Amino acid sequence: MTGSLDFAGIGRVLGDAPSAAIVAAVCLTGAGIAYKLAIVPLHAWAPDVYEGAPALSAALVGIVPKVGAVAALVRCLGTTLPEGRPTSVALAAALSSLAVASLVVAAFTALAQRDAKRVLALSGIGHAGAMLLALAAHPGQAATAAAAYYLLTYAVANLGAFVCLAEFERERGSCSFQALAGSLRQRPVLTTLLGVFVLSLAGLPPLA
Repeated sequence: MTGSLDFAGIGRVLGDAPSAAIVAAVCLTGAGIAYKLAIVPLHAWAPDVYEGAPALSAALVGIVPKVGAVAALVRCLGTTLPEGRPTSVALAAALSSLAVASLVVAAFTALAQRDAKRVLALSGIGHAGAMLLALAAHPGQAATAAAAYYLLTYAVANLGAFVCLAEFERERGSCSFQALAGSLRQRPVLTTLLGVFVLSLAGLPPLA
């Protein structure tokens, strides 16, 4: 519809009063990226998938798609909205609103969970919202650097937490809080490592 397959060419058309069909296509593309990031309101799949999958598979699902989605967003925003041209107020407001909604929904929904993998799924939703906040300020090197650094620290902490949970799951058959009871006494090193990774996900200095 835009006559181009590269971001820059698409961006030129989007800057020239695009048709309703092009706007709809852009919205559907954005929805696909939001689904990969598990951004509210396209987040409901994540807790069930994380809980049902083996811990290491959940780690793969929770990290790799987010890396790809953030990279796609950075590339898309950076080329369709070149450096020096401020992000439109409407786009920034939309991204910020989705980010805040993801942070709030994830935080309060996690309070009712009784499974560690479900909590990490909701943590991922909240962290995706935080990364989206940085991208709401895109284009610009500072926004890209902030999102990249956040994504790196999230990926390391999230992978570490899931590796620890994979060992508990192998031993106990579940990652429910009930199954994890007494783990500090029985597996002190593994439990301490899990605690370090979870506190890093919480953003407590100097762990992050």
